[in-house]
Amino acid sequence: MRGRKILEAGFWTAGLVAVAAADPASGGLLSTCLFDHLGAAIGLDFCPGCGLGHAVGYLARGHVSASLAAHPLAVPAVLILSSHIVGLIRSASTQKA
Repeated sequence: MRGRKILEAGFWTAGLVAVAAADPASGGLLSTCLFDHLGAAIGLDFCPGCGLGHAVGYLARGHVSASLAAHPLAVPAVLILSSHIVGLIRSASTQKA
């Protein structure tokens, strides 16, 4: 169980770092967003996940106002994920191997 918690913490950390490291201002060459791919087919032009990803990227660069404009839930999402990661690590460190 301890190893699973460390592994989960590692995945959450890697995901958060990857989203934070991505440049929110660039369009990028490759998109893994389902809404982005379906947008042209069905005329959908909004993706809440992309807005959240851009907001986390802006937040990581210290652009709080741009982050809030991209998605108002970025700050709570980062705080909740960070708290979950810390909780997983603390829980794993108190468990017996």
